[in-house]
Amino acid sequence: MKSLVAAVFAAGLVCSAAADVRIGVIDMMSLLKEHPSYEINKKLLASTEKTYQEKIEAQKQALEAIESEGRKLAESYRNPMLSAQAKEKIEKDISEVQRRYLSAQQNLREEAMRSQKELADHEARLLKVQLDDIKEKVAEFAEKYKFDLIVDKSAAVYSKKSRDLTKEV
Repeated sequence: MKSLVAAVFAAGLVCSAAADVRIGVIDMMSLLKEHPSYEINKKLLASTEKTYQEKIEAQKQALEAIESEGRKLAESYRNPMLSAQAKEKIEKDISEVQRRYLSAQQNLREEAMRSQKELADHEARLLKVQLDDIKEKVAEFAEKYKFDLIVDKSAAVYSKKSRDLTKEV
């Protein structure tokens, strides 16, 4: 019986303490999109991506030039009037073109992957700066208005609309 009374008493304390807790929710995605640096960062990332794409496109064009060179050599190899010595030289040239083509193709793949990784890293760094700034603003808001807990809206299964502090923050 004593344990039941103690449990009821503890539950009462928890409920009365919980009544004094101020909780709010925010929509982090909305705050990110409203952040002053959001549009600037978006343009910076687009510009960086464009630069990477131009570099990759230049490598693709170089690859196509090597491929075209190889086709011309292959066509000249089919000439029945060629001497054995000329055919041997063309075979060596074709081998060299194939080696250059495979090397250029590998470089293109590596550049594409490196560019993708750099872009993702750059985006992550910019996002972290924005998130840190937003968290700081939320903490200042919580201190000023005496909130005990503010969580992202997506983490709450349910919250009253009156608990949404996104616009106020």
